[in-house]
Amino acid sequence: MHNLFEASWAYLDETDTPRPLLAERLPSQSDGSWVVNPDGTMRTIYVLKPDLKWHDGQPLTADDFVLAHGVYTDEDIPVSKRLPEALMSRVVARDARTVEITWREPYAGGGGLANTELPPMPRHVVGDLWGQDKNAFMNSTFWSSPEYVGTGPFRVTAWDKGISITFAANSYFALGRPGIDTVRLVFVAGANTVGARMLAGDVDVFPTATATLAQTLKDQWQADKGGDVYVVSMKTRRLYYQFRDVPSHQKAVLDLRVRQALVHSVDRPALATAVQGSFGLVSDTSYPPGTRLYSRIDQAIAKYPYDLARAQGLLRDAGWIASTDGLLRDGAGRMLDVEVRTTEGQDAQIIADYWRQAGINSTPLIISGINRRDDEYRASFPATQLQGGSGGYLTDLYTATAPSPANRFRGSQNRGTYSNPDYDRVYRLQLTTLDPASRDQHLVDLERITTQDLAVGYMIYDAAPLVVRSPVKGIRNANKELGNPFYNVWEWTVEDPR
Repeated sequence: MHNLFEASWAYLDETDTPRPLLAERLPSQSDGSWVVNPDGTMRTIYVLKPDLKWHDGQPLTADDFVLAHGVYTDEDIPVSKRLPEALMSRVVARDARTVEITWREPYAGGGGLANTELPPMPRHVVGDLWGQDKNAFMNSTFWSSPEYVGTGPFRVTAWDKGISITFAANSYFALGRPGIDTVRLVFVAGANTVGARMLAGDVDVFPTATATLAQTLKDQWQADKGGDVYVVSMKTRRLYYQFRDVPSHQKAVLDLRVRQALVHSVDRPALATAVQGSFGLVSDTSYPPGTRLYSRIDQAIAKYPYDLARAQGLLRDAGWIASTDGLLRDGAGRMLDVEVRTTEGQDAQIIADYWRQAGINSTPLIISGINRRDDEYRASFPATQLQGGSGGYLTDLYTATAPSPANRFRGSQNRGTYSNPDYDRVYRLQLTTLDPASRDQHLVDLERITTQDLAVGYMIYDAAPLVVRSPVKGIRNANKELGNPFYNVWEWTVEDPR
């Protein structure tokens, strides 16, 4: 959804290839706009397209990127992820259209900054506020009201908190005026309610449909061709473990044998079918079948098939012995209590049931209401938490991205505060290695480390079906395992039903 109202130098197409968006062209080593120095530092030159404007019609200039770098690297501003901005030692405006970025070290994506990588900030709106009062900057109504101005294909025109956000086509968009005049994003409690509204013609696009509902709508539309269901991505549902000392922390999950047992004791094929229906598929890695590195990763990783006897043996080795009531206890008589938190109830309940069969005293806890938006609460689970992937297929468990008071606990990819020097070393290498073959090996190594150390337990793929009514045209990222369904939202159109 970020693609609706924001844009950066480039966008990633359906093959995950960067294409110029705000940039006139992307830096290249062949023309000297991307230079790698002998000491490992880099310089990239980005040139803006002429006459770019913000949503409010004010000029978009190189100074807006200089401001953005200052904000994203400001330790007083809570930012969940400071990469790649933290790798930049300096960002300067050569002139109104030219930005020169000096890099402390090589960065593989330096020639195609896309999506959320150094997006500009409107200096004419928030520049002075950041310089004078950072608390006022962070709490400004600018961020959550029609005052917001961005660079994307649509601008905010109305924001009814908790109900809807209305967007209008941005006539100043760098790639031309979008094909749809108005987009209304509505917040609805309950997927079935959205499904009913789609059948009634009240909702055109449903990007967060459950697999069951998507299949139901697909079946109902089969005869009259009332809509389509696209599987646009297959990210994984991961079981995160708590490695940080938190209230009621179940320290047993710090033991690798216990983490291994927790995965071995879940019948993941049955879980996939129960949760995803015909879309269901077990995941042993974050990379889906069909992606470029899958076969290499599949050979390198550790796997944990359903094996209850193996799980119980690992738990015995870790000091957890079955008592007369069938529950596991340690030498002091304490039960192995393992809560599994999630925002989705069905999968957590199934996992807890399997763990109880292994003798684990497990209970599911559904994160709801205000707790869903409380990052500190989300990062303070006592044992395990099940959540979907985000931000691509690389499971980001880099220590520096873990939640902390400094970033207001916004490290959503590493909520359990996993920390491993070997992982950190390879993570840095995949960021800074420019040779494609070498970088691929680092990505394979990261999945090997993740699975061997069970930093997270991969459960199932989340098919993330995109349900669309037939009048909506132009979706080109259809039925692919990689990509953002909204990457070309400015090209979409809606046919007149007449």
